[in-house]
Amino acid sequence: MRVLFVDDEAIIREGLHSLIDWQKAGFIECLDAPNAIDAIEMIEKNPPDLIITDIFMPEMSGIEFAKRIKQSHPGIRFIILTGYEKFEYAKEAVSLGISSYLVKPVLPEELQETVNAVVKEITYEQRNSLQNEDTRRKLDIYKPIIIEKLWADLMSGTFQTPEEMEERMEAAGLYLEEGSYYCIAIKININQVVPSGADIAQLKGKVRAIAEKKLKRRWMHFADSGPGLIQVILHKQVEPDVYEALLAEIEGHLKVTASIGVGRSYDSYSFIPHSVHEAEEAVHLLSLLDHRGIIHYEDMPNWNKSHVEYPYAEEKELIETVRFRDQFEVYPLRPFIAALEQQKAISPMMKLMFVHLLGTVYRLADEYQAGDTMPSYFESYTKLNDMESVQDIEYFFEDCFNQLLVLRTRTNAGFVDVLVERAKLAMTESYADSELSVSTVAKLLCITPNYLSRIFHQKTGMTCVEFLTGIRLEEAKKLLVHTSLRNYDIAEKIGYASAHYFSSLFKKNTGFTPSDFRDRYGARES
Repeated sequence: MRVLFVDDEAIIREGLHSLIDWQKAGFIECLDAPNAIDAIEMIEKNPPDLIITDIFMPEMSGIEFAKRIKQSHPGIRFIILTGYEKFEYAKEAVSLGISSYLVKPVLPEELQETVNAVVKEITYEQRNSLQNEDTRRKLDIYKPIIIEKLWADLMSGTFQTPEEMEERMEAAGLYLEEGSYYCIAIKININQVVPSGADIAQLKGKVRAIAEKKLKRRWMHFADSGPGLIQVILHKQVEPDVYEALLAEIEGHLKVTASIGVGRSYDSYSFIPHSVHEAEEAVHLLSLLDHRGIIHYEDMPNWNKSHVEYPYAEEKELIETVRFRDQFEVYPLRPFIAALEQQKAISPMMKLMFVHLLGTVYRLADEYQAGDTMPSYFESYTKLNDMESVQDIEYFFEDCFNQLLVLRTRTNAGFVDVLVERAKLAMTESYADSELSVSTVAKLLCITPNYLSRIFHQKTGMTCVEFLTGIRLEEAKKLLVHTSLRNYDIAEKIGYASAHYFSSLFKKNTGFTPSDFRDRYGARES
């Protein structure tokens, strides 16, 4: 650390150099300047960590000097020297964040005590800054995952209201353009791919590259929906010949048959889940009938669309079970099955619904990096296709969802740690905001308040409110010890609208009223 002495009296500057052991206090360099103007030039070249300045100097006072430096270097600490016990600038000095003021002549023990307190503050902030930098670096790594999960929720409809989704998108920096939204589903024939030993992931990467080129700037998001299926969200209408050219290039370049299903267009992104389901239903119908080509949902035969309505609400419950619940029971699976079980036999249309659910299973498996821990999509698809009873299908999906719950427990630990650290960072940086709450922090992280509360308590042993209260009260202690601010000013600075509530909370947590704490510890504790 570096310290700069600013005083127009040379004897004062020389005295400050030798008054205490600066190296022992943690300062490797001690500089001095005869006035504020010279000091400003020095600071611009090499900013110090602490400045000790006289209050009265020619050309520019110590207060004006501090005010100017604080604008460009808010992290620099100041100690003001004055010739008066109580000087008229004290209140303004405090408002500028000046650490303390000392009365001339300065005694060694007074300077030592004040410098120690400042060093403690600087060390604390530097340590926090390093931790915050590390947390931000981790968050940069995880941001694509947060965006991907946001899109997954948007496509599956697992959000309560459009307002909630808007807040989550804003927090994640995802902005959707105005206009219509719809989905297309591109399905390659995995029966041709698997026996040949081709790399399905590599093949799908090539399909995506072709689609990006053909669809140009019309697409918004690509989603992997299992080994044989890619979903694309678009926001601008595509001419029919573009789909034909896309299909022709996929089949011609990759030597595999493919199909494209097109969902209906909707004016609001809150209806994207409907278009996603429609696109999948359309493309799976072609597969079921052993056809290839392009089919629009609105062109499908009416008997296919009227047989069974897809149980969106029950699927949403299933997804939330996997992502957020601790129990290893899949209670929502029964309502999902029951919604389709009204038919005695498993019709082609009903089978399509289960194929769609299987796609949801493997999308979630990709989120948790299942790897080889689950059967391939081709194996599961073949097994599902051979089943003759609803009960067998129910047992099959119960096993799938229980595997997903195990995968979540195994893979989510690191991500949960980052979420908790980001929540801590948000509360530490915004504790002065009286509107800060568990809900606002959760929105920033794109998760639900209940989920944040649970993982925060699991990782820290305390609630979010307890953590935030601790941050605020520690800051209150510093302000009580190092400033003359009144209780209502301190309450406002740490995020409490009521001075009475602040005083009551302070006493409950420390055993002292704010006034008693200030009287007891006065300038000796940071």
